[in-house]
Amino acid sequence: MIAIPAGAGASVVLASLGVGVISFTIVSRYFLRNPSILWSREIANRPRLKQVEAWDKPFVFSHRGGREEEVENSFEAFVHSATKIPEVMLETDAYLTKDDKVVLFHDEDMERMCGVKGKIRDFNFDELPALIPSAVVKANNPRTTARVTKIPLLEDLFRAFPNHVIYVECKPPVKELVPAVHELINKYDRKDRTVWGSLGYTWMSELCYATDPTIPLYTVRGNILKYWAAYLFGILPFLPIKETTILVFDTHGIKNHFFRVALNMMQPGFIRHLKERGIITQAIGSVAATNDENGWERSEKAGCDGICTDVPAKMWLYYAKKRGLM
Repeated sequence: MIAIPAGAGASVVLASLGVGVISFTIVSRYFLRNPSILWSREIANRPRLKQVEAWDKPFVFSHRGGREEEVENSFEAFVHSATKIPEVMLETDAYLTKDDKVVLFHDEDMERMCGVKGKIRDFNFDELPALIPSAVVKANNPRTTARVTKIPLLEDLFRAFPNHVIYVECKPPVKELVPAVHELINKYDRKDRTVWGSLGYTWMSELCYATDPTIPLYTVRGNILKYWAAYLFGILPFLPIKETTILVFDTHGIKNHFFRVALNMMQPGFIRHLKERGIITQAIGSVAATNDENGWERSEKAGCDGICTDVPAKMWLYYAKKRGLM
């Protein structure tokens, strides 16, 4: 019988673990760079936004129509973005009124944007108050103070901009909103020009996907964090991803050092992998949008396809000059 020196068993185990970790790291890195080997069917079946794929990058992602240049989610805001910017994705939020009209509004309560307490769901469409321009909008665009700005219908947006890509965030708590939005998408035949989902509510996002998986879906916040953690631990190449677009967080400006570093998704390896899997990546700032040249440059350097901004015309002007278009 061969005697095993004391401690040899532990050494064998540690050596085996080391070999396993190294092997996993090599395999993970290989598939991180070559995801089509594992996910060719997923990539082929993913709903696409071919129009966006052909745009110059990074493209302008107009947050609520450009809420520092016009009254947010107003029809005038979307006209402002759509007419000033040749290649722009319009982002908006949808709620359902008491009489089941799909309107464009961000908050569940109307006090911030209308000066009236009450929820959208408690009012019929014709009873909704006018929108109030913020102090920032008044300073940047004084003409907004001289007009009555109504809360618009999603149908108005679809009718006015049939060829624009529109990103619709479905707001809870009314589940009937999803079939109502779906009906409008079908009515205006714009499955290939609409992205939908819910950033904050997994159940709402899952309901969108279950209702029609052929419409491009954007990533709920919980999945964004899951994919980021999977990237850090090397298992992202082995996770299925059903979404067509994903928001990636730029944590510049967060005071807490740990969160600023741990959640900073402006990593070329992470973004490259998502893009190789046919996913459109859009940068978003630590609070909301990315509104300055430094932020735009960080996003572009990381490789993001688009940038969420409250100042879409300003961003477009910056890149038009940079690309020699003016």
